[in-house]
Amino acid sequence: YFMTKTTERLARWVSSLRYESLPSEVIGKAKLCLADSISCMVGGADLVPSKTLLKVLCRSGQGSVAVPGVSARLGLLDAAYYGAQTANALDFDDDLIGHPGATVVPIALAVGQVAGANGADLVTAIVAGYEVSMRIGESCMPTYERSQNVKGYSTWQTFGSVVSAAKLLSLSDVLIENAMGLAGAQAPVPNVRKFMDRGACGWLKNAYGIAGEIGVLSAHLAAESYAGNRNIFDGPNGFWIMSGSDQFRPQLAVNGLGAIWKIDDVNFKEYACCYYLQSALDAIDLLKNRQGTSDVERIEIRAFLELPLHFCGPLPNSIVEAQFHAPYLVALQWLGRSPAQGLREEDLTDPTVLALARKVALRHDPAMDRSFRECDLYPVRVIATDKFGASSEAFVERPRAAEQSSQTQELVERKFFSIVSPKLGEKATTHAWNMIHEIEKHSVDELVRILVP
Repeated sequence: YFMTKTTERLARWVSSLRYESLPSEVIGKAKLCLADSISCMVGGADLVPSKTLLKVLCRSGQGSVAVPGVSARLGLLDAAYYGAQTANALDFDDDLIGHPGATVVPIALAVGQVAGANGADLVTAIVAGYEVSMRIGESCMPTYERSQNVKGYSTWQTFGSVVSAAKLLSLSDVLIENAMGLAGAQAPVPNVRKFMDRGACGWLKNAYGIAGEIGVLSAHLAAESYAGNRNIFDGPNGFWIMSGSDQFRPQLAVNGLGAIWKIDDVNFKEYACCYYLQSALDAIDLLKNRQGTSDVERIEIRAFLELPLHFCGPLPNSIVEAQFHAPYLVALQWLGRSPAQGLREEDLTDPTVLALARKVALRHDPAMDRSFRECDLYPVRVIATDKFGASSEAFVERPRAAEQSSQTQELVERKFFSIVSPKLGEKATTHAWNMIHEIEKHSVDELVRILVP
């Protein structure tokens, strides 16, 4: 059970992966992941936490690595840290067992510049990073009961960072084993439960910055023959228990490598907030279409346990807290200030928004728990009651964006232009979008250069 050679098998697969062996649909999805993460980085750079972080990182001195959305150039490790943080800053980034893009795409862009990588190299590194990140996440995922106390994403997303960096450095399988061992030994603790404790969310959020930096550092150390533990995932003391989990399912890490592509299942968000809350905002849209936006006296959300347990409390004081506050987000959606357009600082103190948020109540519906825990669904029933006592309800089981897979490219394109254009201009944004979809003809440096304001 434990002596599975998981580390060795993953390292061999990463080392042997070639662009030419990737299915066309996987390449297409990787390009959408690239575009989506870039838009999140550009938009995330404008938030107060990101500006504060950049100010501190710049004290280390000027570097040569560009990061989408800012004019400053940073050292390689700082660029990886900053890019991973900005990618997740809006909470608009992709989703599947965490936010895989935040610890893959910024790292690939940073290392790719230094390594002189071309577009095909970039796509291959992104695919490798996504696959390993999500497979390790699945295999080390704690039981539901354990996850109520111990939960983290950056802990194992560190391996997405190290693998994408290692691939761009063309490391051998043995050196990739070393790199993963070094990354696992330095990976951040699982912080999600404390990060969201009592509704006061720290600005580091999932701590993706340090996960990104550790991945880049570990790959470069391995490239210089710096030794790491070469079986980091294996044995009764493997990474699964290091990360606080209570189970290890190694088959999920290696089964179907090169045949079943986890990147295919990645979801893109329609709203700038936690994925758990997307269904509720879709339900509000349905109610508005039926009922209009007449005076509402009460909005009740019946949902699986996690929503009333972790996504309410005192009204938010920051954009970060707002991303995880269901009543506040529902109020914005009802008032036509949809999180699909991002979140605005001025709404945090708007009396109209706050008054409506206070009328939103979350209720636990035990009948919905099984769908959430076992079926990867996010069921909610939203009931809106007006001042005359008339009510209307809507039930949504899965976010609209996940259901409408045929419109995925349209969603990513709309997000890309709505976020990037105001900062870089329509011409540069169109150029960047076209370049991403023909990235094989370009270098990483060419792409990043046009994403700098």
